[in-house]
Amino acid sequence: MFKIFRMVFAIVAAIFVALCVPAGIFWDMIAVWACAGGALLFFALSMLFKYFQEEREKDNNPAPASSADTASDTSDTTTAKTAAPDRHAAAEEDKETAADNKSKKDKKTDGKHSS
Repeated sequence: MFKIFRMVFAIVAAIFVALCVPAGIFWDMIAVWACAGGALLFFALSMLFKYFQEEREKDNNPAPASSADTASDTSDTTTAKTAAPDRHAAAEEDKETAADNKSKKDKKTDGKHSS
């Protein structure tokens, strides 16, 4: 239900944003501000229903037990520790590749300068 309200209010907010330009052309600035205010109101309502939907999904899907949380925390830290050297190795490989490409480019230009 909340998802439907979210979509409806987001569409209405987009329509109000699109109406700001014609309102400014055909009517007064007050109409533009009214359209902008309506768009802001409907956008806020869509965000409110998004919050309600997330809260309902959180209530329907309870969090795992605390022992599972600590196990996942340790695996995340070991993954982060082992991923760091790989990132540095990749950076070194990129530097080497750039140096090789530069040397190849220099070799190509050396032959072209002879006249």
